[in-house]
Amino acid sequence: MRQFPKIDENTAISEPGTYYVYAKTGETKNYKEERSATVELTVNKPVVEAASVTRADGTDGGTYESLPAALNAAQDGDTVKLLANHVTDADALNALGEDFTFEQYTSIVPVVTKTLTLDLNHKTVDYLEVGFSETNEETQKKETLATGNLTVTGEGAYGRISNLMFMAGALDIRSGEIGGSEGAGLLCDVNSGTATISNGMVYGLTVLEGASVTVNGGSKHAGEWVVDSGATLNITDGTFGEVQFTRNGTIAISGGTFKSIKSYIAEELQPLMSLLDTQKVHAFYKGDDVQDGNATELADVTVKEHTHAMVNNKCACGLSCTHKNAEGASTIGKDGKCTVCGTQFAAASVKPIIPMCRPRWMRQLTIRPSSCWQTRCCPAIHMSARSSRWT
Repeated sequence: MRQFPKIDENTAISEPGTYYVYAKTGETKNYKEERSATVELTVNKPVVEAASVTRADGTDGGTYESLPAALNAAQDGDTVKLLANHVTDADALNALGEDFTFEQYTSIVPVVTKTLTLDLNHKTVDYLEVGFSETNEETQKKETLATGNLTVTGEGAYGRISNLMFMAGALDIRSGEIGGSEGAGLLCDVNSGTATISNGMVYGLTVLEGASVTVNGGSKHAGEWVVDSGATLNITDGTFGEVQFTRNGTIAISGGTFKSIKSYIAEELQPLMSLLDTQKVHAFYKGDDVQDGNATELADVTVKEHTHAMVNNKCACGLSCTHKNAEGASTIGKDGKCTVCGTQFAAASVKPIIPMCRPRWMRQLTIRPSSCWQTRCCPAIHMSARSSRWT
């Protein structure tokens, strides 16, 4: 005789499966007596809504069970909106072994290979790639397999991408937190392209050779910002907390406010004047008071345009000119320009001239960081998979 399990207030029916339910109107030994008809109840797995897609024309592009699935289904111009936090399945990635296809990889790891907007929607992503590249085992050179163009949006600095890998294409950060206590921040790979940070917060930045980053807004940027030889970082605006620049490449600061700022080359502190944009004259200010740019660390300062005011051949911003003529007098003329090196020390509507007597600390060094960017910035899930050979 077929037995039916009893269902009461302690019976869990949330587990997927098929249940048979009937009601009895009285307690009888024969289950067929005084009972209703049997009803079959099927409980399916809960539907996970991890991300949605809105088409470029505003129509609904569907809801998906994972961020990688949504990114793969999206088309150029679409917006992918996070509906839940995303954590990359490290076990599934490791289970792929050493040889797997690009499609298998992108079914687990979120990779942007189209022109898309990502709305963080107050949610978090542990790891995201923009574009895709690998190192050729024979030539040891980077090979770009796919480019991506990503705009990151959201509400203010809410939402986070802990590890953002910009591999190839274009990147525009307009909102959200990049990095933080649980991630390495933003890494721009070799020859990845141009990244723009206009809002949000970036905690930790690495720019490798051939890549370029422009910061023109945002708040509470902080951490270590590394600029490799052949890489470029331009800062025109934005609010920074405690930030350390480690550089062999080019950094040009023409604006922005810094709670604490210092700069290193090859583990040696450098005068902060070396960070300033030279297209126009700039200096560090605290309020209306110019600060000495020969300092290796400053606090609560803003970078502004500046006009040199020379006293004994030196400006309060830290710049000095020691050229003298045959009689031992200063070679700074009435027009405020040094007649030897051409440095303009007073206001004038002329293009800046790079002085021949450029201080030693302004010379570009070519020492590369000793640490590999992969071991420095990539999460554990990235280590083995990204060194594999694609099939």
